[in-house]
Amino acid sequence: MPRIPAPLKTLAFMVIAVGTIAMDSPLANQPAIQPGNNVEQQAQGTKPSAIVAASFDGLGIGFDGPQGAGRSGNPSDNSLAVGPNHIVQIVNSRMAIFTKKGAKYDTTGKVLYGSVPTNNVFRGFTGTCDARNNGDAVVRYDQLADRWLIVMPIFSRAAARPDQPSPSTASDPAQLSVPGVVGQPGAAVLLYQPPPPSPTPPAAANPGGRGAGAGGRGAAEPPGVYSM
Repeated sequence: MPRIPAPLKTLAFMVIAVGTIAMDSPLANQPAIQPGNNVEQQAQGTKPSAIVAASFDGLGIGFDGPQGAGRSGNPSDNSLAVGPNHIVQIVNSRMAIFTKKGAKYDTTGKVLYGSVPTNNVFRGFTGTCDARNNGDAVVRYDQLADRWLIVMPIFSRAAARPDQPSPSTASDPAQLSVPGVVGQPGAAVLLYQPPPPSPTPPAAANPGGRGAGAGGRGAAEPPGVYSM
């Protein structure tokens, strides 16, 4: 599990209550919807729209944080999670951390960290996710356990391992995943703080998008396992 700085703690999520209708409820006597009836809402409702609690520019064109600019691209593959004091955003293969107004900060949307490659959270783990950056990562905040979760898939195989399972077919049962690194996750540590970029960044910087692993798509892959 990625080791996130101790101060980071946050996700508000929506809960939809689903239940049955009591027989004495007025809704219980409504006629059933017949096949072919038009149930599409085609006009604006009469109640006021939701109020925008906060708005700020995240990763993308024009972003500038302590570790430099963000990277644009389509599709954006945007993932965002909200915690008690922080907002974490991942777009393609880069991430950033913003403030959330509350007990710790007096404003929402001030960038604290980023933009950095997403695999920066796996720095020091060793293994494939430490060595390779990739896109399509997802961030979530677990408010019950008060911790962050970042999942980053690797779209190309690593080198063969002596403990990997044998190749399987569609008819084979599920197999237990190979442990990535023995002893992980370890104790929580602060995120690595990359230095600010130089005024003139290298022209041939690798954007690290989908398929950024060795070889990319179409190249001959080693016979190892995929990582996540």
